[in-house]
Amino acid sequence: MGYISKSEVLVWNKDNIDDAVANCGVYILRDSSKGMLYIGVSETALRESLLQHWNDKDISDVVFFDWYETPDVKNAEDLAKTWINKYGPKNNKR
Repeated sequence: MGYISKSEVLVWNKDNIDDAVANCGVYILRDSSKGMLYIGVSETALRESLLQHWNDKDISDVVFFDWYETPDVKNAEDLAKTWINKYGPKNNKR
């Protein structure tokens, strides 16, 4: 499982979200201590998935985020599943 690219940990704001890639991958929503609140998979466009969370304001306490662009959806799903099991973010359902 190889990564095409990884963002830095970015401040949760519309400008940074707009700069996210339009490809599939995994994204992590983080709290003020950069702890993981939620790990998500984007099947088509990381930017669109992040914008949906921004607009819906469905997860409180998001202060930072980062993303990993993957070669395909299968890699993204495998990576997210591994991290959810390992880190157990409070907003992911097990």
